[in-house]
Amino acid sequence: MADVMKSFSGKMVVYIFLAISMLVTCPPEVRAENALTTKIVGAVSSVYSSATGATFTISRIEPKTGEHRVFLYFTDTCTMEDLRRNLKFIPPVPIEWYSSTFSRETNVLMLQGQFQAGQRYTIILPPQFASANNKTFEKGVAGFVMPDRDPDIAFLDQGTVIERNSRQMLHVQLMNVEEVRIKATRIPLVLLPEALAWARQAHEYRADEGLAQSAARLKKALGKDGDFDDLLGEVIDEEQFFFTQQNERNIFNQFSIPLTFRKEKERGAVELVQVMNKRAAPNVQPRSNVFRITDIGLTYKLSESELLIWATSLYSGKALANVSLFAFTSHNEVVPLGKTDAQGLYITQNNILKKTASLNRDSEGSLSAKPIALSELRMVAAVSSGDQTYIDIVPQGNVKPEGVEQAAQVRPGATAPMAGEKDPIRKRKKAKRANTPNQTESNADAVGFLRGHVFTERGIYRPGETVYFKGTVREYRDKQVVPPEETTVKFKIINSKNEEVYDKDLALSEFGTASDQAGLKTYFPLGTYTLSMQYGADQSQIASRSFEVQEFRQPRHFVEIGYKRETKKDDAYVNLEVKKELLICRITGKYYAGGPVKNGKVRWSIYHTKSDYPRQDYPGYSFGHPLDARTDLIESGEAMLDEKGQIEVPVPVGKDILSGKYGIEMTASVVDFDGRASTDSSVYQSDPDYLVGISNHPAAVKPGDNQTLQTVVIDKKGTR
Repeated sequence: MADVMKSFSGKMVVYIFLAISMLVTCPPEVRAENALTTKIVGAVSSVYSSATGATFTISRIEPKTGEHRVFLYFTDTCTMEDLRRNLKFIPPVPIEWYSSTFSRETNVLMLQGQFQAGQRYTIILPPQFASANNKTFEKGVAGFVMPDRDPDIAFLDQGTVIERNSRQMLHVQLMNVEEVRIKATRIPLVLLPEALAWARQAHEYRADEGLAQSAARLKKALGKDGDFDDLLGEVIDEEQFFFTQQNERNIFNQFSIPLTFRKEKERGAVELVQVMNKRAAPNVQPRSNVFRITDIGLTYKLSESELLIWATSLYSGKALANVSLFAFTSHNEVVPLGKTDAQGLYITQNNILKKTASLNRDSEGSLSAKPIALSELRMVAAVSSGDQTYIDIVPQGNVKPEGVEQAAQVRPGATAPMAGEKDPIRKRKKAKRANTPNQTESNADAVGFLRGHVFTERGIYRPGETVYFKGTVREYRDKQVVPPEETTVKFKIINSKNEEVYDKDLALSEFGTASDQAGLKTYFPLGTYTLSMQYGADQSQIASRSFEVQEFRQPRHFVEIGYKRETKKDDAYVNLEVKKELLICRITGKYYAGGPVKNGKVRWSIYHTKSDYPRQDYPGYSFGHPLDARTDLIESGEAMLDEKGQIEVPVPVGKDILSGKYGIEMTASVVDFDGRASTDSSVYQSDPDYLVGISNHPAAVKPGDNQTLQTVVIDKKGTR
């Protein structure tokens, strides 16, 4: 066998030598035209390399999502320059080559780039790609999937107060968490300092340990003194499980958890809440925080000599009388302060003699009377019939006037800008825009800077059509907008596979514009294409835009969206009789040939949008609330249509919708059995009892101009 391979290798060397000799001895013009000879040499060389084992490949791929890195294990050494020119990914990925490395000892390429978790990638290397040892690349492991990100849970920045007379919703953010375990531990107020410390440690505990033992000890130590009864109690553990429906993986999705599963949900409580991924490993720490479920709102004002506390109802805003107040000091002591008066107020002075109880383990429950310094107060707890809460005490208070901003501090030795003097930071920003280092405001306008813009005549094309595009370059110089001095720009078009399909230098006209056209071949891939224009002295500045190349298929079905109003009792609220207004959005999929789209897949999105009530009987007036675009996303989801090709989506509507301030825009896409989609959009706006119209007026007025606005209020019949 060895002799046969040796004979075969010798013959192949001869064949390659003859082919190369023919190519080299041909005249240049023949060599340029004789592409077939070049291909023959390449093919013969490839066969020889395969026959003699002179190939290399990718043997293994290790993606690491958290580091945005991918490790490619080659079987031979390659140069970074060759890999940078030839290595491609589908879909395209921006690679940070300056942060990537190739180890010649292990033949491992480490790529740093914007790899997306959960995305599948295909690696492309041309067949003629060779290693540093001149071995031909042979396709091996050609694809990989970036792993999903680790599951994570975070609290939304909503504060720690949850209104008792509400749905008692706890808002969190979940990523790749399919089942949530929530544990709520009701704690007596005497354990506030310890519970807050538990929350900061963020590890799980059991009811028969830690806090429960402390509550029992303090109840025994302070139970004989009636002044502390409102602070004492038992630790109660409750938990619940919730399944989540995340729209997208590897990003945070908002999820609201109702805390109404608690016993005695009608009463206020201080709860140590832990949110955990049920499927997480035992060593994964939960997210913990102390939340106040209450109707008591506390406001305070602290000075050097006095502390004022005001208790009001969060639901009604009325003052709350006879609310018992307790203070916690920096020495881990608790002090009974007193009760609020009929106006919900309580005032105490500095260094007033008060009874104190120690919460320290070595002197737990010991009582003493001593002056209380207001500067040593850290928290104030409040207890009323069926409710309790607390508030942190900080020197600056918790009253923050709206619209009042504190001026920035002036560094020692520096002077504040004089009135009318321009901010030096703004000067530096303007100099930076001039594209010249160390540019100042005085000569920025003289040097000038460039701005470019590129566009196509439309945003979507079919294969075989022609793309017409144009670019514009303007120079801002001497407070004027003029055509640039540069005369040429470079246009490029990159297809959806990151391949260059157009590259040409074009001369700018006297008006600073350049235009051309590019034909899209019928075999060009579908997807997003990018048109870019390089301009400037060294063509270092780029302006770009994208367009789509897609095939048109005649739809076989269509979508209808209808609305109806309903009023129901909302049982989710605690201590309240609330009726909710619902807008039932019905989505229907129908075939043009007749019949419903049975069991089709539907996706929908619902937004707030502008309202508009045109009235022909009142010309010159605008009725409604104009918006430039739709605003907040209310809801989105996906489901399956029923046997009638329908689905109903209930949407709660508030006063802004019912009064006609906003409308609701719904967009729905229905996909039939073979994947064809049809989309429709519809706007709903209510019919309010009254409409307010404002007369038409100029969009802008100059200072000093008189502006007259006329208004009219009409009812449903159009009567003023």
